[in-house]
Amino acid sequence: MEGRHITMSGYKCQECHEGIVREATVEGYQTHFDRIPFTVPEAIIGICDKCGAEHHNAGEYKRWRALFDAESEKSGRLLSAQEITALRTRLGLSKSDFAALLGTTRQSVYWWEREDRDRPQSLAYDNMLRLVKVSAERGSVDVVAYLAQRAAEAGVRIGLGADEADDVPLADNADEGEPCGVDDDADDTASEPMTDDRTEASVMGTDELETVLRSVRQMGNLSGAA
Repeated sequence: MEGRHITMSGYKCQECHEGIVREATVEGYQTHFDRIPFTVPEAIIGICDKCGAEHHNAGEYKRWRALFDAESEKSGRLLSAQEITALRTRLGLSKSDFAALLGTTRQSVYWWEREDRDRPQSLAYDNMLRLVKVSAERGSVDVVAYLAQRAAEAGVRIGLGADEADDVPLADNADEGEPCGVDDDADDTASEPMTDDRTEASVMGTDELETVLRSVRQMGNLSGAA
């Protein structure tokens, strides 16, 4: 915590509009990233002295995300830069061809393979990379079953076949354990703009699942034609 100064107190609560937000340090703070449960060892949050609502600072939340990313790489939840390079090399592909296979850009692959990368690939692209890796090692792969297994290993249960669940309205983000009003992929460093390619390497849009499935279908067609 040393060396950081985050002001999280002294302003009126945006929820009840009556209380004053007071800064608090919480050990073992529970949150989620990509729906994956994560415990922040020591978090700074603001708490309303009237209604108890929590308030979160974007800079502090970014620090939590960095801790989560570091833990994900250390635990093997996300492929490391070396593993991605090894996979591409095994396939005998250039960065450009590897990017084309995955439906991304060469610059994205470049950032993923950097030893000093400041943020790893997104979970969706990591899943895509792992599907390519498993396919290269074993041949055919049950994509849906594999992705469901990956989610379960991360602590997320997916009810396959429960289509009716999609019709049930979701509660607000607080029920997911995510700090209110802050996107877990948001970057508040406006003074450090990233290129479009570098942004894609770390934060993907809503079409990422379709990109993954389209690429997997293309891989299947190529295998069938071989």
